[in-house]
Amino acid sequence: MASALAALGHGATAHADWDVRRTGARELVEQAARALAARPEDAALAARLVRLAGKSGAPALRVRFEAPAREPGARYAEVAAYATLLLALGANEDAAVAFARAAALRPELAMLTGRARALERAGRPADALAAYDDAVARARAPAERRRLLEAQVALVPPGDAERELALRRALAALEPRSEDAAARVVDVLERLGRPAEAAELLEARDAADGGRWFERALRLAELRDAAGDAARAADVLAALLARLPRGQVERRRLAWTRALGIARHRDALPALAEALGRAPGPVEWDVLAQVRDELGDLEGALEAARRAAGVRPGPELGRRIVALLDRLGRDDEAVAVYEDLVRRAPDDPSWALELVERELRRGRRKPAEAHFDRAAARFGGSPSAMVRLAELASRWGEDERARAAWERVRRLAPRDEQGILGLGETQFASGKRELALKTWRSLREREPGIAGRLRLAEVLLDHDLL
Repeated sequence: MASALAALGHGATAHADWDVRRTGARELVEQAARALAARPEDAALAARLVRLAGKSGAPALRVRFEAPAREPGARYAEVAAYATLLLALGANEDAAVAFARAAALRPELAMLTGRARALERAGRPADALAAYDDAVARARAPAERRRLLEAQVALVPPGDAERELALRRALAALEPRSEDAAARVVDVLERLGRPAEAAELLEARDAADGGRWFERALRLAELRDAAGDAARAADVLAALLARLPRGQVERRRLAWTRALGIARHRDALPALAEALGRAPGPVEWDVLAQVRDELGDLEGALEAARRAAGVRPGPELGRRIVALLDRLGRDDEAVAVYEDLVRRAPDDPSWALELVERELRRGRRKPAEAHFDRAAARFGGSPSAMVRLAELASRWGEDERARAAWERVRRLAPRDEQGILGLGETQFASGKRELALKTWRSLREREPGIAGRLRLAEVLLDHDLL
């Protein structure tokens, strides 16, 4: 009996809860509707009311608010509530009209902003921009003005940079300490082809701003150069370099590289070479090598590049040293640089491959073959390195070396498709058709089932063997 009573009690409670839920939504809609009538500018409340009413209740909701708003003597609150509801319902064109009527009764910022948003959502950006102008004129709090101006910026057509500039200036005035706001004004001025004006803006901020001084100075030099004032741009970079510690290598490299570009425009490469040579570190020697090269001083460029590289030249400097030695006709020294790079990069076959190809291009077949054989012995345990060596040998008609390299790949990685295809191709090219077929049939074992058979069929078709 106790169990039965408990079950009955539980059922009664569940039924009561269901009644509350069944009628609760209606009550909540009613409460929210009354609240919107009392707070007609509350867009969040209107959105909540629409969610509560749901799709089925939306038409009745609209009728309810429309009736008092359309009365001849309708008050501001009634028209404003109707406009706010229409925007929440997505009836954007009607909402724009209703917001305009409400603003005519009382030019509240919420109505002016609502009209602008309704026009924006209705796909009328030009009208929305004009409506936002009215709202900005009415806004008093900086946060409100900033929000409205940012909404306007998003609506400016791509070709109307003057309009964007005015808005960006207004935003920068609201945030005088913001480097980002100032940088956006500079961006627009640069797009408008007014680099001198953009540079003036950056210089005006330079004394006050202690943040991104390095990036700002680089940008300032670039703008001065674009404005045709390369001498002033060079002065900006000289001051920047004097401020940069020696340890900030990458920043110094960026600054000197920018100075090199400006010196080219000024036809002032000799002066730049002199400045670089006063107290050179690795970065200065590197840039000086480029300057001397452009001035036609190949020996001076080689000396500077070697000083920049020190005892361990990296890939980029290594290649530049080799290129200078080639132009000076010093072949043996270039080969020595490559051999040194090969020794110092025991796991990277790139230098060995470049050396072999370099010798082949120069018609030095015997040294190339010797370098190839040393590389094959050195990287004989790496399938990927042997693939590259095999491809290099095939390109230059070294069929026996290519075949040996592909066979090595097959031993190291029997299921590697590149190795199967490469070895078969080498065998087929040398007239060993049956041997090539035997090699290519390994594709079926590599991918059991139809996939392997189809891959083999593709290869056979390519060679007219299907």
